[in-house]
Amino acid sequence: MLELQGVRLPMGVETPISLEFETGSVTAIVGPSGSGKSLLLAAAAGRIPARGDIRIDGRPLSHLTRREYPLYISYFDGGSPPDTGDTLYDFLLLARAHMKRFLYPYGEHHLQAAESVIEAFNLGEYRTHPLGILPSDAFRRALIAFSVLRDSELLLLDDPVAGLGIRSLGIVQRSLARHTMGGDRTVVFASGDLSFAAQTADRILIMDAGGVAEDIAPEALDADIIRRYFRTEVLVSRNIYNGRPEVHFFPGV
Repeated sequence: MLELQGVRLPMGVETPISLEFETGSVTAIVGPSGSGKSLLLAAAAGRIPARGDIRIDGRPLSHLTRREYPLYISYFDGGSPPDTGDTLYDFLLLARAHMKRFLYPYGEHHLQAAESVIEAFNLGEYRTHPLGILPSDAFRRALIAFSVLRDSELLLLDDPVAGLGIRSLGIVQRSLARHTMGGDRTVVFASGDLSFAAQTADRILIMDAGGVAEDIAPEALDADIIRRYFRTEVLVSRNIYNGRPEVHFFPGV
């Protein structure tokens, strides 16, 4: 479980944030640009200084050793790996480096995990290709797959589906659902795609001016809430398969 108590983000505002993220859940963080979505994720990952108490399974984040950190936290910020000349397969195996014995080869269970994530993210045709020549959609899926393959207790994703095509959106959505299916992994992601957030998450947090303005079930997302925080007019329909909201923007409004 991830717990934040009285956390204040470095935004020049004094809005304390206190939240709990239950193990096995998927939470989406949404909000207008500059509301603090990415800062909240970065603070939860220990990547930026933030006042307050952040704990994972009751342990202060600051007490995690360098070796323990990847067992608890996998953080995706969309940045490219340092060597895009690695093949996709070799790059993905590096996600398990913290789990294998030093100077020993990757065990069979690591190889099977890599194969599983390659299949889940539909990357099989690219396994021997250098990262640097992958199509943009496949490249971004590979980065997300790397974060998932680390098998950390907490998976933090900053705007993971930005720029992805509709097919890749479905692939990522299904993969995040599978990742938490066992009940022992937690996903928290920030996104500018309100429909993806509503279709994927169990819970939606709406950020505003460095604080959490709303903590709602996805089904509660409606045009009034979006108008209030995003200051734009939308039409919210319901997905015919699951009844969850789908957000449609009016051109020119």
